[in-house]
Amino acid sequence: MVMRVSSSFCATFIVFLFSWTPYCIVCFVGIFGDIHVIPPALQTLPAICAKSASVWNPIVYVATNKQLRIGFYNILPCDELKKLLMKREEGRVETTSEVSEGTETKGGNAVNPAS
Repeated sequence: MVMRVSSSFCATFIVFLFSWTPYCIVCFVGIFGDIHVIPPALQTLPAICAKSASVWNPIVYVATNKQLRIGFYNILPCDELKKLLMKREEGRVETTSEVSEGTETKGGNAVNPAS
C-alpha cells in the first residue's frame, strides 16, 4: 500500500516538475535577464506546458490507482473497449493470496485471518 501511494506521489511530483519548470525558467529570464532573448513563440510554449498540468494529474491518478482505473473503464462509452480493458485489469489481479507475517493480502486489501 505504501509503495503504491509513494509511486503515485513520485509520478505526480515528476509531472509537476516537467510541467512547471519551463515556465519558471522563462519567468526568471523575464525578471532577471532580457526577455527579448526568447522569441515570443517560445515564450508561449512553457505557459501551455504549465497549464497542461491540470490534464496530466488525472491521467497519473488513473494510471496509478486501481479503483480510479476501474471507475474510468466503467464510464467508457465503447462496450468492446470497456470489456477489453476490464479483462486486462482482471489479469493483473493476483490469483493467489499472499501470506506474510500473519496477514493475508486478497485483492490489494490486507485481511487479518484472526478476525
